[in-house]
Amino acid sequence: MVGRSKAYIIQLENGHRNVSLDTIERIAAGLGISISDLFDDIDTHVEVGVGSTRTTQR
Repeated sequence: MVGRSKAYIIQLENGHRNVSLDTIERIAAGLGISISDLFDDIDTHVEVGVGSTRTTQR
């Protein structure tokens, strides 16, 4: 479907691999959606400094 092995996708899902933009594009195309739709409605956060200050955006 996306030109990546099942093991690779599982590693992405479990956070054991970093995803490339190419792979993000392939996943979105395989699902028949845009990249922006793929990331719609997710929470993001940025950890700043040693004290792990966390900022959450929606």
